[in-house]
Amino acid sequence: PDELPVSIDILETLDKFAAEDREADDCTDYGQNDSWLQAIFALIDVSHDGWISRGEWDAAVEKVNDNLPPGAEPIDGDEMWQILDQNGDGRLSHWEWNALGSVMCR
Repeated sequence: PDELPVSIDILETLDKFAAEDREADDCTDYGQNDSWLQAIFALIDVSHDGWISRGEWDAAVEKVNDNLPPGAEPIDGDEMWQILDQNGDGRLSHWEWNALGSVMCR
């Protein structure tokens, strides 16, 4: 089932890990060793197969967008997918996901 567990608050988890990373002030830890990126990958990968499928991605984006505060700009899941799925194979690997860290650190 490509469905996020209801008991997990994705926005709260993102806020927690993002706050910890802001305190670090060092971009060298982004990527494979970055705890919050790995935690979010694990939340989205509900099948626990080590990949984020398009269905898992769409479910996660929908859950985040449904919980945004009024007036917040929703995530464009299609646009983000095109950026993240660098090799175009229709799923996200840990390598593709970890590339987020270096982009966010710029």
